[in-house]
Amino acid sequence: TSKNVKETPHRFIRTALFFLILACPCSLLVFPVKITTLLITALVIFWFILSLYYKAYFEFRAKNVLVFLPIVYYSLMIVGMIYTDSQYEGFKNLETKVPLIIFPIIFFTGYDILKGIETKKILVPYALFITVISIVIVGITIFRVKFLGQPGYSFSDLSRRTISIHPGYYSLYVGFSGLIFIRYFETFTNREKVIAAFRIIFLLGFNLLLVARMPLFA
Repeated sequence: TSKNVKETPHRFIRTALFFLILACPCSLLVFPVKITTLLITALVIFWFILSLYYKAYFEFRAKNVLVFLPIVYYSLMIVGMIYTDSQYEGFKNLETKVPLIIFPIIFFTGYDILKGIETKKILVPYALFITVISIVIVGITIFRVKFLGQPGYSFSDLSRRTISIHPGYYSLYVGFSGLIFIRYFETFTNREKVIAAFRIIFLLGFNLLLVARMPLFA
């Protein structure tokens, strides 16, 4: 019908939004900040188009004042630029942390991009992405040791030298992903439970290799 034809582009945009919501956090780990900036820009453009189409006039939906804290923090960072010794590093830091001001706006105003999306459909794929990234890191580390003559590996090889992130920070992603699989374990089919169990064991072992004691304790 004409209505379905009219809805098709917007259904595509909503699908793209869902993909970007999943991709943006993971891309921060493995891609340069410029790539993530492009993904976030596309996310904002799609959100803006749907907000206009559905006449969602940017009314703020959240009642919890805590959602303003990232915006306040980002504003303080901008003020801090007045006293920075390196404008290059300052602007780089602002670009890296632009999600602090963008995400609260697009999640709580205008078109509700999370409407109708189950939490599980976001968290489980996210945890799967982290698992895949961790497997790739292990593969690269083994390749360096076995075929490139690297004498051994340290916990830095498992994150800092591979995806340029501090092991302690990355262990938070890994630990959180393991908790996601545990949280939704009972909702999986029997076959999915077996696969999820291996993922949990792998993530736990990987976190131990990261020597991240405090995140494990938390």
